[in-house]
Amino acid sequence: MRTLREQGGVVEARRPALLVLGLAFGGFLLLGLTSAQIGVSWPAVRADFGLPLDALGILLIANTVGNLMGSVLAGRLAAALGIGSHLLLSNLLGAAGLAGYALAPAWWVIVACGLLVGWGGGSLVSGLSIYVADHHSVRSMNWLHASFGLGATLSPLLVTGLLRVGLSWRWGFTAVALAYLALALGITLTRRQWRTPRRAPGMLAANAAIGLFVTLRRPVVWLSIAIFFVYTGLEMVAGQWGFSLFTEARGVALGTAGAWMSLYWGGVALGRVALGAIAERFGVDRLLRMSLLLALVGALFVWLRAPALNALAMPLLGLGLAPIFPSLTSRTAERVGPAHAHNSIGLQTGFAGLGGALVPALAGVLAENITLELIGPFLFGLGVLLLLLYEASLAARQDQAVGSG
Repeated sequence: MRTLREQGGVVEARRPALLVLGLAFGGFLLLGLTSAQIGVSWPAVRADFGLPLDALGILLIANTVGNLMGSVLAGRLAAALGIGSHLLLSNLLGAAGLAGYALAPAWWVIVACGLLVGWGGGSLVSGLSIYVADHHSVRSMNWLHASFGLGATLSPLLVTGLLRVGLSWRWGFTAVALAYLALALGITLTRRQWRTPRRAPGMLAANAAIGLFVTLRRPVVWLSIAIFFVYTGLEMVAGQWGFSLFTEARGVALGTAGAWMSLYWGGVALGRVALGAIAERFGVDRLLRMSLLLALVGALFVWLRAPALNALAMPLLGLGLAPIFPSLTSRTAERVGPAHAHNSIGLQTGFAGLGGALVPALAGVLAENITLELIGPFLFGLGVLLLLLYEASLAARQDQAVGSG
């Protein structure tokens, strides 16, 4: 009987944990919806406000400033407020910014609201990543980020569907803002269940005691920052500019281009579910190297002006990029040490957001002043750089192992 009771207690303990994990997945799904939405909405937004092609860079930079601040401060705020309260605040900021997008009477209002969307998003990514890294496995981290891919997959379908039936782009942002408020309610009802880490009870306190500048003295942290910066830049150049490249430069139909972009984000989501399940068994280093090579093939196919290859390019690129961010995030504590893990996750997330804005902004300037066709070779160059940075990280880890031995 005692054993049965103990087992029943385990079951009862798991139910709230699974509920909280489900809310975490929901949070990343909304982040994916938000991230992919602006790229697909951009032609309609640009037409409404009479903006040049590269004006998107201004919004991305504003979004990045907020994202960087929210991400970098996430570890400290989570320790001070508790994960639940921190995530609730993040959701409310995101909802306010998205509502501002939907109601904006002028372009400058959207840019200002981009700060709120960025802060809420960066804070939410970091907070949820900290929670899952502390409580769950590499597989759960990949599935968390797969939820982002699922949201990004649905986003082009949502926006193009609204546009094709004659509704404004504003309705898409309204729907996502309401979803953020629903998630905020879920976090409010479960706020106490976000508290205690499964591993290392003193981890939050230990991370709170380590300053950001102390963490930044570690060279491995800077290498991680560079990888996350370039990775997210590559992911977002494809996500933000692929639709414009296909429709405006190559004359692809609206619905077809939207489907291709959904296949891209679907590749990210499917890859994280499938590859995350086999990552540890197959070998994370081997899997990531093969994924980077697959991403290079996808970028090459974007570069080539052939409809059949372009249709294959986006899912291949998405599959290749899929496991990189979550697998590297879940192993942060192993790379930098447990006491630096929360600061490092926040820094990685913040500079990933910076790359996700600055690199697409640069791509937009080049596209506006030269040609949209530069997006293809630009993607390929980023893929080569990412592969070189990853190989450098492997070499640095081997040197560190030899030195410690």
